[in-house]
Amino acid sequence: GDLLEGFRHLRRLRERFGGVAAANDAATSLEAEIEREIDKTPLASNVILELAVPLQDVTRLNCSPDEGFVLSRINGVYTLPQVLAQLPGSRLSNMLIVHSLLQRGVIKMRESQAVARYQGPKKTGFY
Repeated sequence: GDLLEGFRHLRRLRERFGGVAAANDAATSLEAEIEREIDKTPLASNVILELAVPLQDVTRLNCSPDEGFVLSRINGVYTLPQVLAQLPGSRLSNMLIVHSLLQRGVIKMRESQAVARYQGPKKTGFY
């Protein structure tokens, strides 16, 4: 299903029924389930996010203000954690926005080509 839309419904539920303990408990439980689902996705920390559509088409996309802000941070250089660090709001909400943009084909993931810093020779225990 659409995890982002489910999360948005939970926010509206909390806004409307914030004083009802049963509603808050249900929302917390559902949010934990959404978080488990997003953790099953291939959003690895070493991926770089880049646009999958031409830059000139981005302005014509049907996006929420939150999605537009996330898109403004995706430049083909930053890894997912670097993009998330630039965004306000909860990590879960931002991960769901990234996941939704990936599903819609607006952005894509690319493995990082970064070279690990040299740590010296590996010790094998023989010396």
